[in-house]
Amino acid sequence: MVHAFYDGPGLLAGIHGSAALGGANALVEWRFFDLEAQLCGDAIVPKNGMMAVPQGPGLGIEPSAEVIRDYRLH
Repeated sequence: MVHAFYDGPGLLAGIHGSAALGGANALVEWRFFDLEAQLCGDAIVPKNGMMAVPQGPGLGIEPSAEVIRDYRLH
């Protein structure tokens, strides 16, 4: 079982790793974080207890430019 104490890119990597190792019944142990903004959109928001494996290049999604802009430090 893949363990991911991360959110964002770390969790996306865990989702891909778990899918590669275990197929449709794979699990990711993950601590849910209720964040103010989602850098990865809804890609890492569970639906009915499951997260889909993003299918885009790399980790599967593009980070939200809007969230980056709104939360960057000056």
